[in-house]
Amino acid sequence: MAEHNHEHLVAVDENGNEIVFAVIERFEANDKNFILFAEEKEGGSEVQAAVIVVDAEGNEDLQPIESPEDQAAVAEVLERLSNGVDEEVSAEHIVAVDDNGNEIKFVVIARFTVGEKTYVAFVEEEVEEPELQVAIITENEAGEQGLAPIESDEEFEKVQEILTEILSGHED
Repeated sequence: MAEHNHEHLVAVDENGNEIVFAVIERFEANDKNFILFAEEKEGGSEVQAAVIVVDAEGNEDLQPIESPEDQAAVAEVLERLSNGVDEEVSAEHIVAVDDNGNEIKFVVIARFTVGEKTYVAFVEEEVEEPELQVAIITENEAGEQGLAPIESDEEFEKVQEILTEILSGHED
């Protein structure tokens, strides 16, 4: 297995299966410690946030974010991350149109190249708990750009590793 420079959380679901989460950011706000993390899975990962509570033995327990003040603090950090990853794309947006003709606006978190493909990571704008999505940037014969899904588990794992490095601030 490849060596990583980022932190992971491992949770066990009700069936005893381990779920691996990449830690995106730890931060302090409102006299509490918070953590942002995302499951390492294909098809996009929902960025999750929690309050870190440390017990008497020093073990960390994650609690849900409940207060509007804490939700605002998390939203502020997510916004900072989305604006600070790459200054060139800090204000970049993607606009999609759903089946009903409604525009959905996404904020670009990162744009990066792996091999011959360019990828974009993005989250829906103005959503309380946005899901981090990653897609391949395509270009048709007319030079118009579009998005395509990641094609294989192996490709997704490579992209997920690089994106986690970018979001964790450990890009070399």
